[in-house]
Amino acid sequence: MRLDASLRDALIAQVEALTAAWPPSGTTRALAVPQVRSGVAKEQIARFKQQALMICFPAPAGQTDDARIHVLNNILSGDNSRIYWEVIQQGLCPQAGAFYLDYSDVGVFVLYALCEPQRVDAVPQRAPRTGQSDQRYWADRL
Repeated sequence: MRLDASLRDALIAQVEALTAAWPPSGTTRALAVPQVRSGVAKEQIARFKQQALMICFPAPAGQTDDARIHVLNNILSGDNSRIYWEVIQQGLCPQAGAFYLDYSDVGVFVLYALCEPQRVDAVPQRAPRTGQSDQRYWADRL
């Protein structure tokens, strides 16, 4: 949920007024961006009839107010999204989407799909192709 600017500013002013008498802790926190590794990890569990596929990309940390990640999430997720029409509507899997996790020092953007194991390799093929690696393509835009 996003607050409009005037409501957000009023809320911040109220919190600052209520906490003005609190003594500062004197501690600081140095934020270092964690190193993100790439690769593939797979685990097959025979008793499950569906397989989860997740493709993760570096994204802005929670300390930034970059709206592009939210716009991208809205384009790729939901009942009228590109993932819906390219993956779910085509019958590749019953559930797929995207989500964004933001922490104070790092963010991650995730594309996911739940499908039958024999279809899992076909799902990433529905992603847009750009002539460069998908990870580089999305990282340049986030």
